[in-house]
Amino acid sequence: MKYIVENNINLIEEVKNTLYFIVNEEKIVNKLKDSFKKYDQDVDKYINKDLKNFFKFIEKFKTRNKIPMDRLKIFFNDISEVHEKTHCIASIFVNNITEKELIEGRNRIRNLDSMELKELAMKEILCQDDYLRDDFPDKDDLSSLDAEKEFMPYLIERCTLDSESKWWLTVISQNPKEYLSELIDMIINSIDVFKEAFKVMEKEVEKFIYDLRDLIKENPKFISDSTGIKIFDQWEDDIYIFPSIIRFNSVSFLSTISPVFNNKRREYMYFGWKFYELLSDSIGNDNEEKVLIDRLKCLSDKSKFNIIKMLKKKSMFGQEIAAALSLTTATVSYHMNALIVAKLVYMEKVDNKIFYSVDKDTMKEFLRVLNKELN
Repeated sequence: MKYIVENNINLIEEVKNTLYFIVNEEKIVNKLKDSFKKYDQDVDKYINKDLKNFFKFIEKFKTRNKIPMDRLKIFFNDISEVHEKTHCIASIFVNNITEKELIEGRNRIRNLDSMELKELAMKEILCQDDYLRDDFPDKDDLSSLDAEKEFMPYLIERCTLDSESKWWLTVISQNPKEYLSELIDMIINSIDVFKEAFKVMEKEVEKFIYDLRDLIKENPKFISDSTGIKIFDQWEDDIYIFPSIIRFNSVSFLSTISPVFNNKRREYMYFGWKFYELLSDSIGNDNEEKVLIDRLKCLSDKSKFNIIKMLKKKSMFGQEIAAALSLTTATVSYHMNALIVAKLVYMEKVDNKIFYSVDKDTMKEFLRVLNKELN
């Protein structure tokens, strides 16, 4: 297996995420500020210097955007705090696909029988449900699923979304031809606006791609070392990486399973262009004492501490942890992200499930440094 960094961004993914950003900008910036406060860093200085061109791009996009905000909010309101699978309703339907596939999908939606499309739209939503997917011999095969029967029980009993988002999913599932066509048109009609505004970012993206390739060349395990996601070390197939520009401080791994678009399964990693820089600043790899303090802060949270205690006994997957601690899966996902960034926990893929385990080497080093500092 090797990591292959793509030559450019995934245009559709970035356009979609830009629409998400302008709908949730205040919330996203406040989260960024909170993360900087945690590490006593100057967020305004970082935004004005390191993200200067990024926010120039955002402002230019906003001034040229003609889509009414009330329509954008239907599809792009943030749901990440209550739903661990995705960050907005748009990403349930349009995820990890190309411009050509999006246009073909729009034509397919317009030509499909209304009842067939309704069933496919419900299946698309039910792809979010691990409870159902675990019952399928082939996790990607939803052909045997009775979508009409399973849809409402999922929304009422297992879906962690707020009531407004559940309402919109119900509305979309009942009239998918109208709403999915509107969503796709929003993205396609924003492409030219995006391209023009994005010119200010092109040199920074080129540099990031070049630097990321160098980091991987110098250390073939750079991705797993920097993210704590060790499942990639077990991968047999090559892993293709797109630079993630709008979601600049995150790393995600997207797998395409789409009943509506009927496209081939494809998996890509999206590596935030500021992820490693921000991680290095927050963890402070060269400062042993700072790393210790950051990890102590992480473990001072009762839920994170309880998760570590459970994982010390055995590896567990997210829903197990959620049930044991009476937390939502979205809350568990939030805690796991923090533990992974602190390198106290890592992920492994076993039988198509993601298991979490304590990183014993990091834990030993953490205890060694703690003992040294306190003795």
